[in-house]
Amino acid sequence: MGRGIAQWAVTAGLADEPLFSGDGNRPVHVPGDPPDAQELRGVLGEAGVVPGTGTGPADNSLVLVPVGGTTVAAAVAQAGRPAARTPGVDPLSLPTRAGSCP
Repeated sequence: MGRGIAQWAVTAGLADEPLFSGDGNRPVHVPGDPPDAQELRGVLGEAGVVPGTGTGPADNSLVLVPVGGTTVAAAVAQAGRPAARTPGVDPLSLPTRAGSCP
């Protein structure tokens, strides 16, 4: 945990990344209703995170956007999401998609 992308890279000489710290009670919002968004909400729920419901994110929520076939920047801009608190999530990392890349 806390290694980020370094877990897949040659790590000789690299220091561990610090563990993420932040507001553990910060609300999380997953917009939309496509299958990737539904699955991401399910994965979050299994991890004990209850994504916010409603049409838009709360003022302080972290917005997670499943992004496939485009860049995170384009997906965030197209949907009008708050860029400073909207990271993209690769749909291939979701359980039903893991290992599906040829």
